[in-house]
Amino acid sequence: MIWFQIYGTLCIRISIYAKSFTEARERCLAEGSDLAYIPNQDFADELAAMVDMKRQKYKYFDALDEAWIGGISSPDGSWSWLAYFQSFDAFSMWEFGNPASGTGAEGLVLMTQASYEWKAVEFPEPLPYICTYKCQQGYIWYKSLQLCVKVVPPGPFNVDAK
Repeated sequence: MIWFQIYGTLCIRISIYAKSFTEARERCLAEGSDLAYIPNQDFADELAAMVDMKRQKYKYFDALDEAWIGGISSPDGSWSWLAYFQSFDAFSMWEFGNPASGTGAEGLVLMTQASYEWKAVEFPEPLPYICTYKCQQGYIWYKSLQLCVKVVPPGPFNVDAK
């Protein structure tokens, strides 16, 4: 079973198994999620705390130096999130000197050892990855089912037959 942890309306899963960017995204999509997007500083801080907690709890997370997240570069050199097609205009956490233009970098990794900044890299490099799943408005994450469930108001379910 695949376990996600919840943050607001986003569910997060961190995989320590190295995959190429394309393989990592395919795996996330197969689970009904996508490679992670980091919309703001609060989410970035929560994700960093989650990785740090997993390092303390599970020895195998010690080797997690970098992980694929869902940023992608376009031919004009701009960056956006795959899952929601949002640009990085509102929020970004680039490592100093990144993104370097003209380097052939196509995908985005989160550096997880100290800074939790972003770095642009080429797709073929196999790395661990992070998936996020967003429940639609009116739905909540139901952990035991591992899916979003519609929230309905309490009371009888009346159906008017005509």
